[in-house]
Amino acid sequence: MITRRQKQIINNHWKEIYPSATSNSIKWDYYCEAPYIKNGRSDSEIKKTDIPAVEEKRVYSSRILEELDENFSRLVNGFAALSDYYDWASSKFYLHKLELPVLLVNSSDDPLIPSELFGPAISLSSTKDKALFVVTQNGGHLGFFEGGVVIPETVTWIDRVIVEYIKSIIFVSSEGLY
Repeated sequence: MITRRQKQIINNHWKEIYPSATSNSIKWDYYCEAPYIKNGRSDSEIKKTDIPAVEEKRVYSSRILEELDENFSRLVNGFAALSDYYDWASSKFYLHKLELPVLLVNSSDDPLIPSELFGPAISLSSTKDKALFVVTQNGGHLGFFEGGVVIPETVTWIDRVIVEYIKSIIFVSSEGLY
């Protein structure tokens, strides 16, 4: 069982722990997939040519997600600069094309997406009638998990929000309000 003090320590250092843990998780994925990547079987190698060799030592020494993206992700996706990879991976170039109702949810305590990056979502929700942008105070990065640290609830906060949002869209559409 995690003590109150341990929870306090984790919460105080979450913005340092989470990116490191994420980086380690991706490095483990790389380790498992390395034979396929080396044999030219990755999707990115099928799509692009002249991909520089990945230096495994640099991948495994990456401590945060940005370092891992620099040493691995941008290379296998064929980008010369990390900023080019981030631009390519960003949704900001596609959001304006959305015509269906869309709910964008972010958390102000997200360790990977700080509020400084909310601009495209704010812009979309202020220019598109069918776009709603919601920022919660807490929630982290993925899933808005609930319950215990070791055994989270199977239905999360975000699951309930999505169901309620879909119900609302169906109701509004059936009433001819859209």
